[in-house]
Amino acid sequence: MGLIVKNQAGQLSVLYYLREDARESPGGDLVEASILRDELVDRGHFAEVAGLGQRNAGPWNVVHLFNIVRAAELAEILRRNGNFPQAKVILSPIYCPGTSRSHGIAGAFQRYLQAVGNLMRFSRRPSRYWVPGAALAAVRSRVDGLVFHSPAEKETFDREYPGFGGPATVIPPPTRLPPAASGCAPRLTALRPYVAVVGRIEPLKGQIWLMRSGLDRLVRILFVGAVNPKRQLYGVRFRRLLAHHPNCHYLGPMDRAGVRAVMENAVAHLLPSHRENFGLVTTEALSAGCEAIVPRHHLTATILDGCVHTFDLARPDSLVATVRRILAGEKRAQGFPEGRFSPGAVTSSMLHFYASILRPSEVREMTERPIRGDARQAGTPDSTPGEFIG
Repeated sequence: MGLIVKNQAGQLSVLYYLREDARESPGGDLVEASILRDELVDRGHFAEVAGLGQRNAGPWNVVHLFNIVRAAELAEILRRNGNFPQAKVILSPIYCPGTSRSHGIAGAFQRYLQAVGNLMRFSRRPSRYWVPGAALAAVRSRVDGLVFHSPAEKETFDREYPGFGGPATVIPPPTRLPPAASGCAPRLTALRPYVAVVGRIEPLKGQIWLMRSGLDRLVRILFVGAVNPKRQLYGVRFRRLLAHHPNCHYLGPMDRAGVRAVMENAVAHLLPSHRENFGLVTTEALSAGCEAIVPRHHLTATILDGCVHTFDLARPDSLVATVRRILAGEKRAQGFPEGRFSPGAVTSSMLHFYASILRPSEVREMTERPIRGDARQAGTPDSTPGEFIG
């Protein structure tokens, strides 16, 4: 459970609250929240990453909810925590309908069923559709601000849910990978050249589509990540298909140092997803100097145009052609604006947004002056007053 402390002069208290399955099926939202927490603590604030079935009623200045995709789950989180009294509630819906292979009346009915399914409190298979219209009013009444990762994501959300209202901002996810794990190097060197596919093994990530695309006839494919526990049947199909594709290798889950080693030895990192969100791993690959390949519709491509390679998911041959060009020497990763995605820059932008929503009296008490020791361990940050500096 997150530590609860009384807010002191010179301290902002922030709770990053994640979806219920974040521990058993960790993703980019857990990484992002952890980086933001560490940055806030280093600047003299108090911050915790929590949720995961815990009760954290306060007192908090800001409660930032990450990747809550079901109305029922959001309502249950608010109810369990007494609606987070006295806190400003920020929501990062991480919303993206993406591209759909279902069209017409059948597609509309499928989307309707997915929205209804999101109202089921104990559903183990939530869709990527966010809050159905019937639940929107209750959400709107409690959420004080929205944070999106890209302008395209915000525009899509605004179009799907017009009139949501309230402050909103666009802030990219922070990107930070540890140094590469040296113990991985010999094995990875033996597998080169390869493209890396890092992420949970699940339909959303499209690993089975990739194995059937024909790319493994050109270059090895390395899959890294745990099987999503909610998608075990997909994991079974994935493993069975591996036996028929000797040029495809599954390394299982790896820590972040291992992921960096995979990136640094890869021809490129590939995200073959029809319905992925921003894709933190893509920016992590770019920060490690690795080329990145995403579908043309992907949100990352909208803000990193010229830094990533793109292909058409409807034409596997376009992916093969893209990898051929990279093997021939086409490079784009060097254009990655690393400073914009640095933890420091992202945290400053987030603090500015929090300050715009907090009461003026709360903002005057905030400071980013460094503290002595680690507030995550001591729980007693330095309370020297100071002004807010974004």
